[in-house]
Amino acid sequence: MSASRPIFFDPSGLRAIWLKRTGTVFGFCALLLFIVFGVTVMNTPSPVRETAWRQLTRLVSIKSKKVKGDNPMGVWHQLDYGPAANVSGVTPVVAPSEAHIVAAFYAPYEATGITSFRVAAPHLTHVMPDWIHLTKDGRGLDFSDFELAENPNNATLIQIANENGVSIAPILSNAQDEGFDSRRAHVLLSSPKLQQAVVSRLVSWLDENHFQGLNLDLENLNPADSAGYVAFAQLLGQQMRAHGKQLSVDLEYEVKGPQMRRLANACDFAVLMAYDQHEQSHEAGPVAAFNWTTGVLRKALQSVPAEKLVLGVGNYGYDWNLDAHGKNTELTYQDTVALAHETADQTSPENAVDFDADAMNATFDYEDDNHQQHEVWILDAASAWNSWRLMQRAQLRGGALWVLGSEDPSLWHFWRKNAVDTAGLRAQMARVHFPEEVTYRGQGDILRVASQPREGTRSFEYDPVSGLVKNEIYHRFPAPTVIERTGFVPKTIALTFDDGPDATWTPTVLDALKKFDVKATFFVVGDQAERNRPLVRRIWDEGHEIGNHSFYHPDLSKVSNARAGFEINATQRAIECITGHATTLFRAPYDSDMEPQTIEQAATLQRATGLGYRAIGNAIDPQDWNPTLVDREGHTRFRTARDIEDDIWSDVHTGEGNIVLLHDAGGDRANTITALEKIVPRLQQEGYKFVSVSALMHQTRDVAMPVVTGREAWIVAFDRLVFDGVFSFQWALAAGFIVAIGLGLARMGLIVPLALVAAKREGRAVFDPDFQPLVSVLVAAYNEEKVIERTVRSILASDYPRLEVVVVDDGSKDETFATVKQAFGEDARVHVFRQQNGGKASALNHAITEAHGEIFVGFDADTQVAPDAISFMVRHFTDERVGAVAGNVSVGNRLNIWTRWQAVEYITSQNLDRRAFGLLNAISVVPGAIGAWRRKAVSAVGGYQSDTLAEDMDLTWRLHAGGWNIINETQAKAFTEAPDSLKTLFKQRFRWGYGTLQCLAKHRSMIGREGWFGKLVLPMTWAFQFGLQWLAPLVDIQLAFAGVLMLMGLQAGGADAHTAQFFERTLFFTALFWCVELAGAIVAFRLDKEDTKLLPLLLLQRFVYRQMLYVVVLKATWTALSGFRQGWGKLARKGTVVVSAPETA
Repeated sequence: MSASRPIFFDPSGLRAIWLKRTGTVFGFCALLLFIVFGVTVMNTPSPVRETAWRQLTRLVSIKSKKVKGDNPMGVWHQLDYGPAANVSGVTPVVAPSEAHIVAAFYAPYEATGITSFRVAAPHLTHVMPDWIHLTKDGRGLDFSDFELAENPNNATLIQIANENGVSIAPILSNAQDEGFDSRRAHVLLSSPKLQQAVVSRLVSWLDENHFQGLNLDLENLNPADSAGYVAFAQLLGQQMRAHGKQLSVDLEYEVKGPQMRRLANACDFAVLMAYDQHEQSHEAGPVAAFNWTTGVLRKALQSVPAEKLVLGVGNYGYDWNLDAHGKNTELTYQDTVALAHETADQTSPENAVDFDADAMNATFDYEDDNHQQHEVWILDAASAWNSWRLMQRAQLRGGALWVLGSEDPSLWHFWRKNAVDTAGLRAQMARVHFPEEVTYRGQGDILRVASQPREGTRSFEYDPVSGLVKNEIYHRFPAPTVIERTGFVPKTIALTFDDGPDATWTPTVLDALKKFDVKATFFVVGDQAERNRPLVRRIWDEGHEIGNHSFYHPDLSKVSNARAGFEINATQRAIECITGHATTLFRAPYDSDMEPQTIEQAATLQRATGLGYRAIGNAIDPQDWNPTLVDREGHTRFRTARDIEDDIWSDVHTGEGNIVLLHDAGGDRANTITALEKIVPRLQQEGYKFVSVSALMHQTRDVAMPVVTGREAWIVAFDRLVFDGVFSFQWALAAGFIVAIGLGLARMGLIVPLALVAAKREGRAVFDPDFQPLVSVLVAAYNEEKVIERTVRSILASDYPRLEVVVVDDGSKDETFATVKQAFGEDARVHVFRQQNGGKASALNHAITEAHGEIFVGFDADTQVAPDAISFMVRHFTDERVGAVAGNVSVGNRLNIWTRWQAVEYITSQNLDRRAFGLLNAISVVPGAIGAWRRKAVSAVGGYQSDTLAEDMDLTWRLHAGGWNIINETQAKAFTEAPDSLKTLFKQRFRWGYGTLQCLAKHRSMIGREGWFGKLVLPMTWAFQFGLQWLAPLVDIQLAFAGVLMLMGLQAGGADAHTAQFFERTLFFTALFWCVELAGAIVAFRLDKEDTKLLPLLLLQRFVYRQMLYVVVLKATWTALSGFRQGWGKLARKGTVVVSAPETA
């Protein structure tokens, strides 16, 4: 027996001291580095800040005006609609009923419409979204405005409506960009066959989408189509009612009475569009004067009964340019009050807006920067209130508001199903605020938040008899969040690319741009920029601009301020580190943040502009990121390069913006590149000029991307170190993950086939039945009082006829020796000896000297053996080349999750490995729990040695070095007592792991020698027991990292393509490994004839047990490097082993 110093032991302790010092210094430096990096990233870098923004309008004068017409109060009293309600004091507005309709129209192009609907939905009975149009040829239906992928607010509208029980009745119209097209309507209305097809498609589509009705809005028709329109409405109404749906029709106020009557009779109700009084003329005037409205309503009631008539009420304004031949611009209510505020200059709100006493509409004048006179007329809560009172007076079916998103938000206090006129309601109407509203002004794609939301106040004067508002005075103008657009340049295009750089697609985009000598702007994701630094350098070197697109691509409106600050600042630092230049250009991920519709979304733009960035929008968006589209017939198909090209061309010619949004990452961009190569020359031929974004701001690239100098340059150099470290770690993480998965798959690919071949050969072996040499069973015992008697009795119960049992008590502190002496003192086959504590190796060597057999069998003191185990092992020694035989160890105390997990591991790892490697004469360890040895072989290699904690493994390896064969015998069953708690299991596995590492170090010279053992098994032991375990944390970190990024992405509005792909790849490889591992486990269970009910525990092992194993290996590695002495670590035994064959599968 060797008494050499334990492997790795450093008696001086210097190795541990230096290791700790080095670790402390490294840890301190790393911590300091990241603290400083965190400070630099969370403190905003300093791109050039621009503060000079153009003032658009100014007030010159406000003048009062009078509208000719009857006095509205006199008109009210002359009305003969029915008995007037007593409106003095507090009166009910209307008694709600099932038939009463409170509706609102919704236009997808109205940016704030969905926000208004969210507020209004609890109070509405119907919503009428403008989703369906006749195709240009009039022969079909265009559902493109409904397409959910390109109009995500539509899905939100459907959800809100369903949650609030609001009926959805989409509009079918003949509208086009510039108005209503009579030609396409004529094609439909002149063909009964075509009408039948369209009706069938409509009803089918409504059924498919579970909508409750349809609103028919065909306007500007030729007189010759009147009869056809009625026939179409009748046919549609019949089919709608047959499917349990409602049909409504919108009536133009100019339509003659008989036509009104026929259309209304064909439908469930009719909406009288009592607005746009002056929209068609060149003369400025009220949008809907009260006395004009009453006249229109009185005329309609002569043809349509009140119980079928719904009053269409507008709530918006017109800005008439009096010096431009009466050209008018439609404004939302938010636009009008913002304009009034901005043009008021020194004029007080009380004097800025006049409530015309005759029209009962609000109005004001102003002069613009070009000294042109403007006249503005407004429909607001006051006019809506008066219309509502008119509906009461006439006892109409209800009212329909045009249009959600343009209205005075105060009207929702009474425009509802169950409104009651109270002093409190009137007080609420006097306060105006836009808690969620965002409005725009100007033209162009360069954006900034011009003003923050502000609550306004006003007062109303009510007529005591009619309850009508007869005067309105503003005291403070309300304001939504106002976003100013600038930078529009005619016949100019700026190409921008988001989400890159990407190693596959960005180079191809750059090649195409170089071909056409076009400069573009790339809005990079910081994470991708760091992963593809050479591409970022190439973008810069080829003259393009680089913008900030956040670091991980979240929806910045849905993350915390701290997270948003990190996303923007970290990307700025990454760009600075790679190019040496800062950027002042910013575009938030997801279009909603650059075209905000809510305060939260506008906050992203405000944050960016507050940090000194120019927020860059994208008026021209061909949706190239979306692989599918819904065509005008409502069919979903793949988006082609031609679709992208045509969308760009169409959007360019609207003249609404200059900046094209494309993507050079996030998926297959082949169609984008093909479209790019087509559209650039096509637009160049039309005289369009391609420029960078900075040119739209009348800047050079060096101004938009200033060089980093001074203090910032030092910070950038420091941050570069951290970025290098972080991304090197991420690279190592990804590489380690792939290597770990690869190693695991390779192991299963080798072990399972070998095990199957070995199992097939086992049945063919032939043995000499007369070979029965004396066998000595050696038991080294230390504090085994509870289990030693059972162990010895299980040995004596063996069916092998010639054996002796040699027990050596290794200085136990309990009654181990006395227990054996008392139980077996009279049995000549049992010999018990006592020695001072010297360790297991010493006890076994002592037992060998006392043993008489040429074959000895080793059993742990806590092990119970099957009666035939010894016989199965001994028979192999007829071959003189056999030095040892390994038995088959099973966990005998499967009492809780810990012992069951170990049972799975013994079956799927240890036993399967021994079966496979036994085929190659490359078994790595004859287990101490059950193994047979040839005395001559053991003596030849020096017996058991105590310089490792894995004496059985050490001896096995020395036998390999001595040229002996080592056999596996799967039928020799032993049942061991496994640790039944995490603490004791960790203690045992640390001893095994540390001992294995000692053996690897001790026998390192055997690698590449000694047959398959040295050439295959020793490298595999390094690779799998240590290399794989060293990498195992990286697998878990990678999986957790991917999950966290995915979760963060989902919480922030949706994971971007990079994150989704990363997560999918990680899950794929992990699932692949688990599936292969499960397949191997099934094979192992079948070969061992074990109960497959334990198999589900294989998956559960992933979440605690495997982590414990790699922590064991990490601790063993640290201990080996430190040089600390390690003891054998005795485990307390409980005697819980049950000797019974496991159930067969």
